[in-house]
Amino acid sequence: MTVSTSCGHVILNVRGELDAATVDEFADLADHLLSDRQAAVIIDLSKVSFCSAGALGVLLRLTSDADGHGTPLAILATQPAVLRPIQILGLQPVLPVHTTLADASSWLELLPRLTP
Repeated sequence: MTVSTSCGHVILNVRGELDAATVDEFADLADHLLSDRQAAVIIDLSKVSFCSAGALGVLLRLTSDADGHGTPLAILATQPAVLRPIQILGLQPVLPVHTTLADASSWLELLPRLTP
């Protein structure tokens, strides 16, 4: 897991498996980014090969926490290992998932104009 910036957004890049061995580190790093009151955060899961139920729970909590902090958050996901569980569980309405970095960035820039 690494942190970078692009187009004014902080990006948490995650690679490999999000499972019992890595989900706590993922949650801690994402929590740290949200507590730092970043302008906007993208969680890049495009290189994740496995996404556990625990990781999905962390994504749901992070989305809620980001909303509570007033921090726009987007999730970048392209792999079936991440997209399929989200679709099967019907989480698309609550998880801000995008399939390209450009879409995620555009959505984050538009979001402040859509919320009061």
